[in-house]
Amino acid sequence: MKNLNNSTHPSYRPDIDGLRAIAVLSVVIYHAFPTGALKGGFIGVDIFFVISGFLISLILLGDLNKNRFSFVVFYSRRILRIFPALLTVLIICFLAGYLSLFPDEYKQIGKHAAGGAGFIANLMLWSEVGYFDNASELKPLLHLWSLGVEEQFYIVWPPLMLVIWKSNLRFLKLALIIGVTSFLFSVYCTYTNPVQAFYSPLSRLWELLAGGVLAYLVVHNQYIVRSHHNLQSFTGITLIVVALFVIQKTSKFPGLLALLPVLGAFLLISAGPNGWVNRKILSNKILVSIGLISYPLYLWHWPLLSFLRIGDADGTYRDVPMLHRSIAVILAVFLAWITYRFIERPIRFGGNKQIWLPTLGVLGIASCLFGVTIFFSDGFPGRIQLNPPTASILFSEYPHPLRNEACENQYPELKSSWSCLLSKPQKANVAIIGDSHAHQYYYSLAKKLPDSTVLNFSYPGCLPFSNNTACNEKLDETIKFIKNNKSIDTIILTGYFSFLGAGFKYENIEGFRVANDLNEENKRAFSESAIKLLSTLTSLNKSVIIFIDIPDLVFKPRSCVVFQNKIMAFLRGGIKSKSINDCGILAQEFYNRNKSHDNTLSEILSKYPKIEIFNPRPLFCNGIMCTAYENNHFMYWNSDHLTIEGTDMVIDALLKDNNTQLGRMN
Repeated sequence: MKNLNNSTHPSYRPDIDGLRAIAVLSVVIYHAFPTGALKGGFIGVDIFFVISGFLISLILLGDLNKNRFSFVVFYSRRILRIFPALLTVLIICFLAGYLSLFPDEYKQIGKHAAGGAGFIANLMLWSEVGYFDNASELKPLLHLWSLGVEEQFYIVWPPLMLVIWKSNLRFLKLALIIGVTSFLFSVYCTYTNPVQAFYSPLSRLWELLAGGVLAYLVVHNQYIVRSHHNLQSFTGITLIVVALFVIQKTSKFPGLLALLPVLGAFLLISAGPNGWVNRKILSNKILVSIGLISYPLYLWHWPLLSFLRIGDADGTYRDVPMLHRSIAVILAVFLAWITYRFIERPIRFGGNKQIWLPTLGVLGIASCLFGVTIFFSDGFPGRIQLNPPTASILFSEYPHPLRNEACENQYPELKSSWSCLLSKPQKANVAIIGDSHAHQYYYSLAKKLPDSTVLNFSYPGCLPFSNNTACNEKLDETIKFIKNNKSIDTIILTGYFSFLGAGFKYENIEGFRVANDLNEENKRAFSESAIKLLSTLTSLNKSVIIFIDIPDLVFKPRSCVVFQNKIMAFLRGGIKSKSINDCGILAQEFYNRNKSHDNTLSEILSKYPKIEIFNPRPLFCNGIMCTAYENNHFMYWNSDHLTIEGTDMVIDALLKDNNTQLGRMN
């Protein structure tokens, strides 16, 4: 094996470790206290990208200048730098997850661990984003996305630099062309596809290349770079501070706003160790010490906060006391120091590299394979014995499929819809249209109407009608579709009507999905949208059935489950807040909360006497309680969506109701 020391090492700059400290502290504080003043703390990751691009490019340029660049040496050093702390965190997450996570949660850990060990976590998380995707705070390995971006850069950048160098091409010009192209792509995607902008290595490449360009300037002309070092350092820190307090979760980011932290980091590094801010603030011993443990601190902080949140009864920071989050941060700092002192340093700077390198490689592959095994075994469900046994449905993936080939082939214009399902490869005569609360009935309806062809298409937040004027285009498309497809004679409309009328009061988090209060402006927009659709349908002589929406339960049905496993019961005992016989909410509480929404819908429907109304609420509410559990089965999958058993019960009742067209047909 080649000598790993036979590589260029830039002279140590304590101010860069100080900048690392600012980056990691910003991220940790934001993640632990997201409602605090530091609303842009997540931009610490962008600072890390610039630092990484700078240091890696500095090493590569030094080696290329001395004609001693080696891929083996470069990637061996990356393994020694990245793997020790990463594998430590992954192994602990495997163990903690085995003891405390439900099968669906542990399955997710396996998937993300495999992606993290394989450095594709960003691509994996990008593909997961969707309506029923878990909240980001409930993914203990979510933060590995940034490691994926960096490592993908490390795979592409060294060979590209080597080609540029050996071909005598103009490095700076090419780097700037690639960087500007990546930046423009990032700006474009931030507005057209924000998820892609966030996770794609192509939209983040320019941030790492900013560091690469700076490295080139430092190597070839330090005077130009540091000619105004005090001004550069003050401007750099100002841009970062502005970014920390101005940028927030709802901002269009990365895009143009990412220029603030990227340029800030660029200017601070370019100022050199003699810039006033670099010398007086960033080189402070406390910041430097934190900077030295910044990598393991970044790795540790998020799993600790995420496991804390998962273990909470409702899974939101509102219910995790600030004291507990503070303790998690302190523990993360302690574990980071332990990892750095006793694992990372001894492996990187001591010991036999010929032993450590293959060992780390084998452990990395093993972690990846173990993650894959967890995923394909559905999270080892045998670890947990549940009471009642039928509760297993609550710990599985959402039971209602979203799309099938028959629908997309028969109705290609519906390919862009959120759900597109057709029970037979022919034109439909029954359609159920709305949001996810409509889509959930498709499977049961198709199963129980074997002589009909049932179609479902849905747009959450928009259909069947809503107060959101941005949904007018979807409504017009729906009306056009119905006019063009005369074979559809029966149309069922339903949705999360209270939400469609007023939006959420809190956040779109299970157990807290409660509709906002209905004001006059929302009521008017909601009514106009409804009248537009219903007037069209009645004029076309369609048979229209309105499903009144089911009660939304302000808790998680899985909080009614008893764990026979004593370790699981101890670790997740806090989640059990209800007994199986009390697995519901007071009916009066729901009806009072929904009164204004129900009255508005009733006012609208009173204008259309030919429209049939089906109310499934009595199936779940007995006058005292609205329950999630009936006849030894969970009817609710989460706080406002039903299981297959739940939708079967509703559709059975519909088909027995002689007051509806479908009921009379059966």
